[in-house]
Amino acid sequence: MKFTHSCKLVILTIISTFFLLFSFAGCSNREPFEGEICNLEYQPAYTTTSLIPIIISNGKTVTTILVPYILYYPDRWYVQVREYVEEDEEFVYHECWVTEEVFTSLNIGDWFVYNADYCFPDEPCEKVRLDE
Repeated sequence: MKFTHSCKLVILTIISTFFLLFSFAGCSNREPFEGEICNLEYQPAYTTTSLIPIIISNGKTVTTILVPYILYYPDRWYVQVREYVEEDEEFVYHECWVTEEVFTSLNIGDWFVYNADYCFPDEPCEKVRLDE
């Protein structure tokens, strides 16, 4: 089955949009927040291998290849905070990862204020491409 150039561009756009939406699905609110700590978790280090799709286009054809990556998750300290929003009369939940020193000083029920000096909005992870 042959595709026209415009059809290939539409397919590439759809695939690219899918991957962008997929990558943003896990994004959390990056704004500073504060509230009551409702969950604290220590998550030990582990390593996993994952195949990540890469889309390559030379202007005539589009190729998708799966590239193997090693994902290393170091020891992590997770904090979940609930903030009451009066306008909506409901709780909003926030999450972040903190340093070990901060984690050991926290207890469930404590008041927590997000600070970029010791809070990380994304889960710590190192990604290494295997074919390089």
